[in-house]
Amino acid sequence: MTKRIDISCDMGESFGLWKMGRDEEMVDYITSANVACGFHASDPRHMYDTVQACKAKGVRVGAHVGFPDLMGFGRRPMQLTPEQTRDYLIYQTGALKLFLELAGESLQHVKPHGSLYMMAAEDEQMSRIILETVASIGRDLPVYCMRQSATYEVGKRMGVPVVVEFYPDRGMRDNGQIIFTFDLNNIGGNAVAMAERAVRCVLEGKVRSNETGVDVDLMPDSVCLHGDTPFAIEFAKAIRAAFAAADIEAAPLAAAFSG
Repeated sequence: MTKRIDISCDMGESFGLWKMGRDEEMVDYITSANVACGFHASDPRHMYDTVQACKAKGVRVGAHVGFPDLMGFGRRPMQLTPEQTRDYLIYQTGALKLFLELAGESLQHVKPHGSLYMMAAEDEQMSRIILETVASIGRDLPVYCMRQSATYEVGKRMGVPVVVEFYPDRGMRDNGQIIFTFDLNNIGGNAVAMAERAVRCVLEGKVRSNETGVDVDLMPDSVCLHGDTPFAIEFAKAIRAAFAAADIEAAPLAAAFSG
């Protein structure tokens, strides 16, 4: 039986004259895009262009929502009130949702970015605010998260769909959390080894940690690449080739998501 998996990418992160990532090429290899909404990266022009590029290639789009931190790319921790967290999510998601609707498309999912993602993974209250806000926008709107996270556990209890991610271009700790900093040695040293790591995760539900070498249990619904990572296109090509060889089909979230 053919295994289906969503392949997503964090993209649309250019800002003004500042260029980030190779989005025009990446859309040929992915099935979903996590598009920045202007707080940690992007601007209205790049949001519009990214939506149009994804539409042309049949790539589904989700809102990549983050802290209001352009200078730090959303990777610096911030202390927000629950109301601020809610309002920032509505503001960002609403903007992208309208860009999509004007293009004749619909919002597929929501994914927290950077420090918002990592802080929520360890904070049940923050996770609950995020999940409640997303559910108020669309009851069946999925939220992308790590399996070993408060976001996943709270989402399951609340009945909000949560999509389990694996990051083939990042290392992993013993507790199943990603190592934020990119290091080629953490993922096998080259694109082929990185892709083989992804195949094992999809087929066996196992990832070797970079701390003690233990196998971490993880059965992903989506594998995610960072568009700003060095070798992003090479990684995407290697993953698609390795998946094809292993009879793994890259599919949109609706076809790949187990719920």
